[in-house]
Order: sequence, then structure tokens, then C-alpha cells
Amino acid sequence: MAIISLTTEHIASTDSIELSVYKYGRANDFEDKSQASASQQRLKPAVMLSHATGFHGRCFDPVVEFLNTEYECTSFDFRGYGDSNLPNDWSVTWQGYCDDALAIARSMQNKNQIIAVGHSMGATALVMAALIEPELFKALIIYEPIIFPESMRNAQTASHQPSPL
Repeated sequence: MAIISLTTEHIASTDSIELSVYKYGRANDFEDKSQASASQQRLKPAVMLSHATGFHGRCFDPVVEFLNTEYECTSFDFRGYGDSNLPNDWSVTWQGYCDDALAIARSMQNKNQIIAVGHSMGATALVMAALIEPELFKALIIYEPIIFPESMRNAQTASHQPSPL
């Protein structure tokens, strides 16, 4: 395992949201890139890590320890999670989470080569982002995305009985 260095940045999303972004490196990465050889300067494939409901971007730290030597890893806090702020009216929407994922992907150095990894809410936001700007992503690795079948998306809510729960 490589020792991790961590840089926190802030990226603007929609609705005046500022997202906390975590960029991982190795503790022994060159501070002055001009001293690195050509092979050391090559861009590593980019991995974007997108968390689930109730989590935050730093939940991926243990995973990054294993990926860090071969991949340029970035995680982030969605609006209302971790150190990212909420909209002034406290509203959160799927579109807002999609906007957050797009803002992070657009800010990454290896655009169009991003391997995006997401769990649950984070996976859904990545799918939505990739549908809007597929050119940003090389691959999506999604686990338990919240994606409803078309029959449910098209159903009239009025025709459903209230939930007993």
C-alpha cells in the first residue's frame, strides 16, 4: 500500500453549491513536476469515486490506498454531505446530484478518460451524468444504482394505493 497525500479543493456546482473535492496522491509524488522523468509524468488513468446516501467522499480512503499507485483518484462530497454545502432552500434533487457529478468530472485533468465508480445514489448520479455528457467517461462501475424500470417511471402515482408504512 502506498502512503496517501490528500489535497482538498472546492469546485462550484449548480444552485450556488460548493463541493468539497479530495484529490489523492502518494506522499512521495514529486512536488516539482519539472524534476520528474517523462515516464513519471505520464498521466495515470483517472478514477472518480461517488458515494452513497449517508456517506461522504472520504469513505473511499481505504480503497484509494490500493488504487493510488496506478490511478489518479478523486472523491467528493455531494451537496449536503460531508463538507459540501446545501442549497439555501435545503432542496436536494436527483438533478442536483447529477450536476455535482458533472462538475467534478469536468474539473478533472484526464477528461474523457474517467473511470467513474459509484454506489447507490452516487451510482445513479454517475449514470445521469454519463447520459448527459458521455464523452467525459471511459467507463462506469456502478453498484446498486437506484434506477426504476420504465414501467414504474411511467406509472401514474394517483393509481397507487398509499403505503401502509
